[in-house]
Amino acid sequence: MSSVDVKQLFEEQHSVYKMARPTYPEELYQRLMAAAQVEVNTAWDCGCGSGQAAHDLARHVPRVVATDVSGAQIKAASPHARVSYHQAGAEDVSAWLDDASVELVCAATAFHWFDEDAFYQEAWRVLRPGGVLGVWSYAMHHVEQGEAVNAWTTHFVHTILHTFWQPQNHALMRDEYRLAGRPAPDAREVSDAIFLPKLHAEQEVGLDAYAAYLRSWSASQRFAEVNGDDPVELHREALEQSWVRDFGDVQARAHVRWPLFGRAFLR
Repeated sequence: MSSVDVKQLFEEQHSVYKMARPTYPEELYQRLMAAAQVEVNTAWDCGCGSGQAAHDLARHVPRVVATDVSGAQIKAASPHARVSYHQAGAEDVSAWLDDASVELVCAATAFHWFDEDAFYQEAWRVLRPGGVLGVWSYAMHHVEQGEAVNAWTTHFVHTILHTFWQPQNHALMRDEYRLAGRPAPDAREVSDAIFLPKLHAEQEVGLDAYAAYLRSWSASQRFAEVNGDDPVELHREALEQSWVRDFGDVQARAHVRWPLFGRAFLR
């Protein structure tokens, strides 16, 4: 897909990723389960990272197979009795999943890193007829009552990190996966039933957690690789000033919302 070493990128940021990334709303999983036309007994969480979505799925599904290309992410994942973790790319999980062996395939904030066609082929192989494939991520977040912080973040995204976003997957994210194809010509799209009305991830964060979230972005990682400096820390003073302007104190907490988007198909 690109010259970027995705495995190395996420090896290097796994601890920050686990601490900083938000979880997804319960209603998302309820909608995915409701869309399936068969009983969901096994789910494949592809690109599982440190296991946030895998743990959520395990509340609904007796067995979750969670895979990630990064061994460090897998090692950092929190154990769960219903979840088995494996290091594997998105394009071949034949060592762990047989044909037509799962009823739900998910990719949470990961699909834009995959070889789309190869992942779709593998997802369609492991899905049972009547099963659901759902891929989702979140759009640009909004800090509630954080006018100064949101303005600082907009500048950080579009000016400081401008040249460090990966063009192909950033375009896919910016278009909210609408640029993505279909897993098969006869695939029935059920995206609206799951992602409309719009769902949100929400989280109360302090300044340090907010900075860690920004640091977990791939563009921030690439900035650090090229320049030898953490872009968040380079501009931390301005961020702190914005935080104090909005919330009165660097110790204050803020409410952050991430609008979700995605695609979903019925096998």
